[in-house]
Amino acid sequence: DEARLRLLRCRFGASAGDLAGAELLAAHKRAVDAAPGWSKAHYALGECHDRLLSAQLEAAGTDLASIEKAYVREGHLIGALKGYGAALRRSGRHLLRALPRLMALWLR
Repeated sequence: DEARLRLLRCRFGASAGDLAGAELLAAHKRAVDAAPGWSKAHYALGECHDRLLSAQLEAAGTDLASIEKAYVREGHLIGALKGYGAALRRSGRHLLRALPRLMALWLR
């Protein structure tokens, strides 16, 4: 299945350092496009947005402009919420991991 192969490439590319940031996000979006009904692809996309948001917030420290950029301009918060929400709509398989993270992001 094409979507499975794309997700494997994302996982191995991220761990090997071949894919990072926008490239990794684009690869996850292509996996979702390949299988729009597959909850794992949506969960992985939400997780990718979540990781990018966390990395940007960590790098921002206390700089308000950088924090605002991480939340609003980059769209990672909304992307994570949409990805986790779409995964939960399609299946309850990721419920125990997605729902607590979804709530933490929503209440942040």
